[in-house]
Amino acid sequence: VGSSPSAAKSSRRRAGDWVSAAKLVVGRMVIGTLLVPTPTGTEMAQSLSRIPADVNSAEVSVVRAALALARGDVDRAQQYLVSHEEHVDSAEPDLLLADAVVRTQLCDAFGDTDATIAAVRCARDALRVLPMEHATQHQDLWALVLGSEGTAHLRGGSFDAACTSLAGALVASASPGCEPQRLRCLAVLALTEVCRGNLSRGQELADTAEGLAIESGVVAADRPAAAHL
Repeated sequence: VGSSPSAAKSSRRRAGDWVSAAKLVVGRMVIGTLLVPTPTGTEMAQSLSRIPADVNSAEVSVVRAALALARGDVDRAQQYLVSHEEHVDSAEPDLLLADAVVRTQLCDAFGDTDATIAAVRCARDALRVLPMEHATQHQDLWALVLGSEGTAHLRGGSFDAACTSLAGALVASASPGCEPQRLRCLAVLALTEVCRGNLSRGQELADTAEGLAIESGVVAADRPAAAHL
């Protein structure tokens, strides 16, 4: 029965449904939702994690990479991005954007300063070409990208550049639903200010981060280490 024409047709239809779901995530520019710990992101991740192993497309690869990155599996995330790398240059703008955003987070997770800055440059270009209405609706992507840029500059010792990027990330993360990005930005900015010698400002930002974590119900173990530093 499993090898009958009807079974094969049903299998292809289900595969098409999964590909369509991945395209929807990419096309609606909600890839950032999979990268941050929110109820909506968790629910989406649980659904998309059921994509069968034999279902493949460029959009599916990017979604899988985002899911792996959210789990902390950076090696698997890299494998998924590499699997469709040759098609990136000719991809549609929404796929280019999704790929660029995930790459910024991946390079940041690896701690590779130069690669993160390069990935951020691509993500910035992809974000800048968005129509105005989309740009204002997807501030979460700017928050992710600028937050990673700020962390990379901090890692490289460029404290002024880090503060500039993180200040931009804070503005972007003021939008509803961006609390995880805002929490991280506050924490990293606090550490950056301390590195610049602005101890009082650093303490103020760390206290703000702690207050936001408490307000958002983030348990101590999941709060950014930068604020505690």
